[in-house]
Amino acid sequence: MAHNVRGRCRWHTNETVSTGCGYYAHHLSLSPYTIATATTGAAFFSEYTAGVVSGEPDVCGGSINWILNTINRSTGVIPYILDNTSSTAQWPWDTASYVTEGLVAAVVRNCSVAQHERWRMSMLPVLRRALAEQNAWGLWGVAGSADAMRAPRVGTLLSFYAALGTGSASMDSDVRQALASLAANVSSPATRTAYGIGDVALTSSFVALVLCDMQHFGSTF
Repeated sequence: MAHNVRGRCRWHTNETVSTGCGYYAHHLSLSPYTIATATTGAAFFSEYTAGVVSGEPDVCGGSINWILNTINRSTGVIPYILDNTSSTAQWPWDTASYVTEGLVAAVVRNCSVAQHERWRMSMLPVLRRALAEQNAWGLWGVAGSADAMRAPRVGTLLSFYAALGTGSASMDSDVRQALASLAANVSSPATRTAYGIGDVALTSSFVALVLCDMQHFGSTF
């Protein structure tokens, strides 16, 4: 598998790797794509952790490392990088959701265990932003927007820190309160209508996954 993996991923250093989009806007785009790096590079290849032990390249760990290196530490924004362009405004919570998928998959499936503590610390700016920008609906993003449709998986980032801790008692408390707000609000008729829960398949699926992980962290991976 090593040859095929190396042919589809871009190795920047011995410890960082990104995955391209594939065909995009009528051309082959192999430059780093944040979402593909999180979902394919990290989440999918976390299934092949055993392969790393036998000498295969650590695509999962390298993908997480590449993503974490792009985070703006002062704002907690993960830039949406696609086809040599970078945006911090277009898909902020969509990006955070998919990165959460990759990060939690890597940790739950024991990918690059020695790096887990560094990963936990590196994502703290994203957590702080999620806590600060959780809205009155218990979710993230503008209701009805394409970004908000994919945003609910950020709730699993809260569950990640509820399980592993933030290193701060006050922030741990904030995380628990944010999870309680999410759980209380997604069942209310007003929130369900505003965000399309029960009507929009993508949003509904993410909410269901988040609620499962709130009950038993890691159960959806």
